Amino acid sequence: MISGVTAFGPLPYSLGPITSFTVNGVPAPIQAVSNQNNLQQINFQTPCETPAGGSVPVVITVSGSPATTISNVPVFAAQPGIFTYAGPNNQPYGAVISAANGTYVTPSNLAVRGQTYYVVVTGLGQTSPPLTTNQPGNTSDNVIVTAIVGVNNVGVPVISATALPDVIGGYLVAFEIPITTPASLAPVPLSVAVIVNGVPAYSNTTFLPGFD
Repeated sequence: MISGVTAFGPLPYSLGPITSFTVNGVPAPIQAVSNQNNLQQINFQTPCETPAGGSVPVVITVSGSPATTISNVPVFAAQPGIFTYAGPNNQPYGAVISAANGTYVTPSNLAVRGQTYYVVVTGLGQTSPPLTTNQPGNTSDNVIVTAIVGVNNVGVPVISATALPDVIGGYLVAFEIPITTPASLAPVPLSVAVIVNGVPAYSNTTFLPGFD
């Protein structure tokens, strides 16, 4: 299963021990509450109305305990993150889908040069028309920022960047692997960047299993 691509909505505003969770005073939908290496982790959607470019307070209320406030949490207009799955040698392979047949690119189903693929990401910010908090988008919701995809440390043509249908907080970036790209049967770096006010912001480091 692709890690993180489970945010079908609408999401609850309280979950498990969390009775409320607000960002800048606005209730935030909660996707999951879990224990990661003995640390509690909360996955949530930042409300779409949260102003970007500054810092806001986050307030967590747990049943039977006083509210906890985390001050000065930075909010960016966009900060891409590629959804991943663990490949051979536990490498973080990017969630990449073939536009031709809807299958995931894996070590046994390599990408093909000259074809179009979608990389599944989060953190691309607001769209046009605008997204609404706790409501899934669709492919007619176009990302406002400029998205860039790198394959094997080389920029490749980006066809579109839109909201991911039926998923909250997800996006699809369509890109093409040029036919002139040298074939690689070994994993190659895969990255997504965005340009916000002329400044680039880069995704996590991931890999593409290879391509014929």
